[in-house]
Amino acid sequence: MIFSNKTKPETDSVKLGPKLEADMSLPEKAQPESAPTGQDIGLVKRIGASLKSPFSGINQRLRQKLRATAIERARTRILIAGQTPEALPAETLEVVVREEEDKLKNQIKEKGLLFVVASLGFGWWL
Repeated sequence: MIFSNKTKPETDSVKLGPKLEADMSLPEKAQPESAPTGQDIGLVKRIGASLKSPFSGINQRLRQKLRATAIERARTRILIAGQTPEALPAETLEVVVREEEDKLKNQIKEKGLLFVVASLGFGWWL
């Protein structure tokens, strides 16, 4: 008969070798993870402190670059005036470098404003 009330033979009754039984056994129920300990938190803090954002020192690098460019421009300005930077007092050199820094900052601001105006299409009216 095609349809019968007999149940299928269970596969558990098949005897396997001890090695195969161990390989086919289901893993034990996973244990819930415990809360992080103080040691784990300390490790995470140390790792986080050692990682740096690529943008963390951008202000300092920008100021250094601006200062270096201002010094080069001040040296050129002094040489064009017919003097040597070594012959001038430190206060005068500082004033000249500060003036060059201010000029550079104003040029950067002006170029930024012109970029905004050009990108918005207001160049036709200016």
